Amino acid sequence: MVCPAVRLDQLSVNVDLYERARHNEERIQPNSPALYLSGPTVELDIAIPSRLDAYAEFQQLVLALLVDLDWDGRDLFSVEMALEEGMSNAIRHGNKFDETKQIAVRCELSPERFRVSVQDEGDGFSPNKVSDCTSARNLRLPDGRGLALIKAYMTDVHFNDRGNCVTMEKVRRRNGRRDFGGDAIS
Repeated sequence: MVCPAVRLDQLSVNVDLYERARHNEERIQPNSPALYLSGPTVELDIAIPSRLDAYAEFQQLVLALLVDLDWDGRDLFSVEMALEEGMSNAIRHGNKFDETKQIAVRCELSPERFRVSVQDEGDGFSPNKVSDCTSARNLRLPDGRGLALIKAYMTDVHFNDRGNCVTMEKVRRRNGRRDFGGDAIS
């Protein structure tokens, strides 16, 4: 796995550390295993068991951190949808619900961008071979909807060569325009 393993029961401790750091009560150690702060950027690394009920707490933490970074509305919903689909696809299709396997999730959050990599321990797949769920002949098939949602809601989506890791990025919209840190474009 790419990300160091962190148990979900340790997550609440790290959330407390984050809250204290935010209020200048305590500095987070630079090598904290789950949460890192670098200016306005927050980085999270976690390994999550391959159960659909295992990632909800982590997802809520990510969304709460984004709200704290002034994300809202459409952009926040986009992240929520893509994160949900990415993690559930890794558990369902990648690890095939094998509870001896984990998914590794690495997030980088800032006021302008959200970036996440979700890696499973499965054999991988070819994203180009996934059926187009919007074509008339595939409308009734259950395949491809999660991937289509991810691509629709994220600014950028990439898969590793093996097909067992998806990296998604959302650039925050400001006044109806994407902000890339320089000139805004629509």
